[in-house]
Amino acid sequence: MAVHQESYEVFQDLSRYKQQILEAIDRFGETSVAQRFSLEEIRSRLKQETFELLVVGQFKRGKSYLINALLGEDLLPTGVVPLTSIVTVITYGDKISASVFFTDGSFKEIAIEDLNKYVTEIENPKNEKNVREVWITFPSDYLRGGVRLIDTPGVGSFYRHNTDVAYKYLPKSDAAIFVLSVDQPAGEAEIEFLKDVRGFAHKIFFVLNKIDIIPKTELDMVVSFTKKVLEEATGKEAKIFPISAKWALEARKNGHLHLLNESGIQAFTIALENFLVQEKGLVILCSNTHRILWYLSEAALSLELERKALLSPIEEFKQKLSVFERKKSEMSSRIGYLNSMVDHTIKNVILKQLDEDLKSFKHKLTEQIRSETLKIFETNKEGPLEALNETLKRHVTDRLYESYISWFEKEKEFLGQKLGEIFEPIRKEMDNEIKELVKFSSDLFEISSVHDRFSLDKPIREGRVFRIKEEPMALEFLDSVLTEKVPGWVSRRFIRLKTFLEQKAKERILKRWLNHLVDMADIYNGRVRFAITRFIQEHVELFRREMTEGISRTIRSLSDAISKGLELKEKGEREAKERLHVIERELSLVNLLRTDLGDLYQRISFSA
Repeated sequence: MAVHQESYEVFQDLSRYKQQILEAIDRFGETSVAQRFSLEEIRSRLKQETFELLVVGQFKRGKSYLINALLGEDLLPTGVVPLTSIVTVITYGDKISASVFFTDGSFKEIAIEDLNKYVTEIENPKNEKNVREVWITFPSDYLRGGVRLIDTPGVGSFYRHNTDVAYKYLPKSDAAIFVLSVDQPAGEAEIEFLKDVRGFAHKIFFVLNKIDIIPKTELDMVVSFTKKVLEEATGKEAKIFPISAKWALEARKNGHLHLLNESGIQAFTIALENFLVQEKGLVILCSNTHRILWYLSEAALSLELERKALLSPIEEFKQKLSVFERKKSEMSSRIGYLNSMVDHTIKNVILKQLDEDLKSFKHKLTEQIRSETLKIFETNKEGPLEALNETLKRHVTDRLYESYISWFEKEKEFLGQKLGEIFEPIRKEMDNEIKELVKFSSDLFEISSVHDRFSLDKPIREGRVFRIKEEPMALEFLDSVLTEKVPGWVSRRFIRLKTFLEQKAKERILKRWLNHLVDMADIYNGRVRFAITRFIQEHVELFRREMTEGISRTIRSLSDAISKGLELKEKGEREAKERLHVIERELSLVNLLRTDLGDLYQRISFSA
């Protein structure tokens, strides 16, 4: 009876909190700035109790495998290379179905077997089919009650657009399953991504996947290390769930209870089920209240800047505006300096590294292939000339092609990570510059609330596919008399001459393919350098554009609010007073909502 009473009281609290938030949305919607924000989306999420559970992490951690294991079905494509390039949303349904939604607003239903044609990098490279997202319905108890299980692209691979898609979906999250792997300890990039996830998700489950690939004796050490890294990064206790999604999926498909126990997934599913039953409602309220507070903060700054413009004497305000303009000019100079610093670093660090790596790789590879070719020659030199030539040709051309293709992908990924290391401190510096500009504006115009929502978005990063075509070699054979069969009537005294000439021909074939090896290595080096340089340049230009746009958006938002108030003031006292009256009323309402929702957020967060 006591438990029932407690559950009823929690339900009553949730209903009361939700009603208060909906009322706050209605009141915020009365302001002139409300149309900038997605209030209807939040209202819908609250009424329908939509709960978005994101599965996130670095690439090749087994996120899709984990979702399949949870659902007990081979639903999502899996593989050994980064696959998912599109967000896939899985919701409850009585039967399995799939729909593709395109960026132009259209959609179509597809067979679940055709899913890979739309969500994988292999069959939809760089989203050339313009898919916005894919929705799947599936009859699973995890998905009842408005839960959406969302598979996001892995971040950190050389498919840079996948990283961008994952980052863009983070603001939609209520909770997250952060997938790590035992074979790749959490690194700096993974921890940075975790910090971004924490900024949006109000509950994070940490899953350490692939325990099937290490000895049991090493598992405790890996779990302990991962736990320590996560706790140092988050400042909070981290509960780690070590699992094998591979074993769990196999066990659930085939009914192997022993393997299911070995997989470790049951501890995680129990924790997830308890959370969805007991805490989901509070987290929905918590995450949506946080979003509204975010919007209210931005609205308050905009209104206060416009208000200050209307209240200040025109001349005094224009003087402050001049100071603001000088600050903008300083920031433009700062951007120019950062741009030149990026150019210098790319030239003297990244491209220098590329040239050194190419030189070293070419030397090692050609020596290795040369040694292999000499051995193949010794093994096959007694055979026919044509067979020897074909054998050497295939070895040299295939080894060059395969080696450069493999090295190209690894080098591009390596240099992409180097670029990330270069961009990250600059990105943080630009974030600080933006926050400083907002604070400077607030101080200059004597506005009490400092707003720090503006920040530099993560750049859209795309890779470049590199292809090497086999170059035909115009091998000048010796005269046909050296390669054709000698007629039967040739006397025996010419046999020694024939053997001698054939031996010389074979040596010449060997020499030509060894020379061809060096020539083609030079050609491949040039192609690889060109392709990677172009990849780097595109990467840099995207970052440069995003960096500039981040500052421009901030300046534009601040300038618009300031200019609007000044324009009204210069038009006439009557219009200015009317607008000031509206601003005062709206600002009072916004600040009241910020206070009320801030208090409510604290209560909900404490309950959660």
